[in-house]
Amino acid sequence: MKNKVFEINSEGVGQIFPPDMVFKKREFKFLLNMGGDLFNSEIEYISFMNLMKELNEKYVHIHENINPIKSENILPFMENIKTDVDYNSYKHKIEKFDNIFGLITSDFFIYGDNESWGIYLCEYPSITIIGCDDKYVNMFERVFNIEKSSINRIEKFLIKEFGSKHLFENMIYNYKINL
Repeated sequence: MKNKVFEINSEGVGQIFPPDMVFKKREFKFLLNMGGDLFNSEIEYISFMNLMKELNEKYVHIHENINPIKSENILPFMENIKTDVDYNSYKHKIEKFDNIFGLITSDFFIYGDNESWGIYLCEYPSITIIGCDDKYVNMFERVFNIEKSSINRIEKFLIKEFGSKHLFENMIYNYKINL
């Protein structure tokens, strides 16, 4: 399913990273959120897994997008999380990759078997990009507490992270984000 939602280069060279479009499904609506960890709290994790169950997902797949410049990993981290797994079990699985999640600089594809959504967790810049069919936008906004007014905060952050307003503008254009 990952290959139906995201742009993937099977040879492992020339991978795609933001500000370039990482999603294959250009018709998605895109949401930006501050990154770092996928979930800011246990409550957010539970809300997300409840949404996944509403979308008839049995598993959430996490797959590292290896950047040979940033990562020493040869094989990508991959984990399949059952939607009924509790938060502590999820954290334990993630700690197998990075015992203090966030210290290892990596980007991740997060997806399910339903090709109507996907999440790209980006370490640099440290943002989360959610792509989904239009009918799911409000659901993802609710789960991740994304408000339209937060785009100003994200804009300032991304310009600083990219070190360029031009790269920020490319990202906004590529992901069709309304300011």
